[in-house]
Amino acid sequence: MIDSNSRVISVQKIVRESKIKLGVQTDQSMDSLYTQIRDSDIIIQEEPLNSPVNIVASFVYDEFMEYMIATSIFSRIYSNTDNGKLNTKQLIEEVKSLLEIKKRFVSVIGATEYIIGYLVDCDITYVEALIIFLIKTNNSEIVSRALYKVPQDKISRELYKMILGIQEKKM
Repeated sequence: MIDSNSRVISVQKIVRESKIKLGVQTDQSMDSLYTQIRDSDIIIQEEPLNSPVNIVASFVYDEFMEYMIATSIFSRIYSNTDNGKLNTKQLIEEVKSLLEIKKRFVSVIGATEYIIGYLVDCDITYVEALIIFLIKTNNSEIVSRALYKVPQDKISRELYKMILGIQEKKM
């Protein structure tokens, strides 16, 4: 979905990627995992796109899609760590590339908020680095929306003042 800047993906691509990346045979049979998930009408929905042959799948709930995007990105970043220590530069680069498509795929904003939430559980210094990056790159709206995920007593007094200053300028 991120690759195509879209909230829909062709079912054919799901089948192809499942075989390549997971070694999983995904098909439309009644007992396949994909069919069971699709039929729950909670996570994935299918619909024709321009023709009955071209079927696409999408998440039913955008918030869940944003959570899954963040989980995927965070897992990729975290898998490259040494003893649980994240590479701050890699983290910033991942978020930077994610936000480059925000005008075409607005869901990356929500995904970034979830990444901030993940970072709170790791180390607050990562949260602060990401917040400073977001402020410097004029993405303070993400900071404002994600602030509820960050306990006030965990961030530095200086950063908290910086965030409050941004809020006051908006008013």
